Amino acid sequence: MSKTIINAEFLKELGYTIIKQKESVFKPFCIYGTAKDKIGYTIIHWNTEGSSCTYFGEKLNTNINMRILKDGGTRTVFSGYIFCQEDLIKILSLTA
Repeated sequence: MSKTIINAEFLKELGYTIIKQKESVFKPFCIYGTAKDKIGYTIIHWNTEGSSCTYFGEKLNTNINMRILKDGGTRTVFSGYIFCQEDLIKILSLTA
């Protein structure tokens, strides 16, 4: 499972706090989480189950589904998947 990509310590380094995190009661027991920045302007939602294939049926490496919202959750700036912590850092810098 991709628990090490998104964790409290990493998000704290980026200036985010986990406000909700829950493990699913259904297999594959993925983790759903939500984090926000200090003022609540940027909100991150994730699901550690990720996606198994592209729209074209091509197999994907292990990933995390992610959605990033701005303006306190009223505007979506990213909806897709990431493969590593560097992906999240880059997306956050591009959507700043």
